[in-house]
Amino acid sequence: MALDLSGFHSLVKRLEKLEQKELKVGVFNEHYDDGQSVAQVAMWQEKGTSNIPSRPFMQRTFDNDEVKKLIAASFKAVALRAIRGLSYESALQILGANLANHMKHILDTYPDRNTASTAARKGFNKVLYDSGTLYNSIKFRVHRV
Repeated sequence: MALDLSGFHSLVKRLEKLEQKELKVGVFNEHYDDGQSVAQVAMWQEKGTSNIPSRPFMQRTFDNDEVKKLIAASFKAVALRAIRGLSYESALQILGANLANHMKHILDTYPDRNTASTAARKGFNKVLYDSGTLYNSIKFRVHRV
C-alpha cells in the first residue's frame, strides 16, 4: 500500500506560496513638494543627524508590546489560513493597516519637544510633524518577493 502524500504536497505548495509574500510598513516613494524624499527625512528623524536628534518612531512601533502581540497573532492566523487552503491576503492587509496606523499613532504622540527656534518657525511645538506629509506617507504594502 502506497502512502498518499497529495495532501502534504498541497500543504507544502501553499506554504511556499505564503513564503513568497512580504509585508512592508513605512514610507515608500513619496516626496515633498520641493522634491525631497520623505523616506530620507523619515530616516533622518529615526536615526538623527548632526542637527536633528534621533526620534526613532519606527523602532518604537515595533518595540511596542501591543504591536508584538498583534504581529504574533496575525502571523498565526495567516499561517492557519494558508494551511487550511484559505485566502490569507485579507489577513495580511489588515495587519499592514494596523501596523501603519500604530506607526502613525507613535509619530503623532512622540514624547519630545522641538527647539524654540523650530517651534517658532512652525508656529506650534509638535515634533515629527510639520506639513503632515510624513504622517500621510506612512503606508503598507503586501507584495510578492
